[in-house]
Amino acid sequence: MSIPWATAPRRQLVDEIAELLDDRDTGGIALLGVDGVGKTTLAAQIAERLGQRSPVRVIGTATQSQIPFGAFDSLVNITEVGKPAVLIQAALDSLLTQNSLLTQADDALIIIDDAHLLDPLSATLVYQLAQHLKSAQPRRGRILVTARSTPPIPTAVAALWEDGLLRRVDVPPLNGAENAEVIAATDSGADAVEFYRRSAGNPLHLRLMVM
Repeated sequence: MSIPWATAPRRQLVDEIAELLDDRDTGGIALLGVDGVGKTTLAAQIAERLGQRSPVRVIGTATQSQIPFGAFDSLVNITEVGKPAVLIQAALDSLLTQNSLLTQADDALIIIDDAHLLDPLSATLVYQLAQHLKSAQPRRGRILVTARSTPPIPTAVAALWEDGLLRRVDVPPLNGAENAEVIAATDSGADAVEFYRRSAGNPLHLRLMVM
């Protein structure tokens, strides 16, 4: 019998990041962390906290990492041919003009999940998009990127925070109280202290042990 699973509570962290994204001087946030620490879940919680029910979502996958603009396939329409710079500009123009959320809402949220798996052209497109949104007046959207904190990370993705386009936030593991809250919500009878020690506060590891 499967045990109902509870979303790891990260209320303070969610509130802090939501406040940063509300700051007009912040173009976006990059959530960095090890595998299983809950970056994707945290991004979803932040979107909910901001009232973003239908954010623009781009998901990097290993399957699409070898396909040019694979992660943006449904969001851009490229008819240009030529050098990478020409293709990237065409993709950016398409993304900005054809996506109604980006053209109509100054608080639009674009979530780039698992950015470390983006193909090179998609990664560069995200960088160009971040540059555009940071300089746009009035603001036309914010970016929330999740990426693994361990190498390899595409150069264009790492440049997002290294060049100051996005603010880097390192996602910590669950603390003892958060771990205990998750365990209590499962009604599994697991020993919260022991499972916290064994999982090191990693939500995915905790779930695999309890389930």
